[in-house]
Amino acid sequence: MLRELELIDFMSHHHTVVRFDSGLNVLVGRKGSGKTAILEAIRLIFGGLGRERVSSLKEFVRHGANKAIIRAKIKNRIFVPGRGWVKLNDKLSDNSNVIIERVIYSDGRTIFRVNGRRV
Repeated sequence: MLRELELIDFMSHHHTVVRFDSGLNVLVGRKGSGKTAILEAIRLIFGGLGRERVSSLKEFVRHGANKAIIRAKIKNRIFVPGRGWVKLNDKLSDNSNVIIERVIYSDGRTIFRVNGRRV
């Protein structure tokens, strides 16, 4: 389960933290308030290419910044339909968090980290 999403210099977001509860979570806000950016960040953190909204990943970096950071906190034990309960990291307890981070640089490079280690 996605517990938290942090955006730093991503699209229009200077620094935003969104916390998710179990059950249904709904994003609401005025037009232009950044709802779509949050959804785009969720796609990108799980390996999406971002081509639905921009032609190059570097366009996700906030104007004037040299990189954008998307950080997701995910519960270590998740339910996968058809597979049941799955632990993302066997070395951690079921209730621990796994931190996935994607850094997108203004030159278009991108890196992923899981719990601080580059992957």
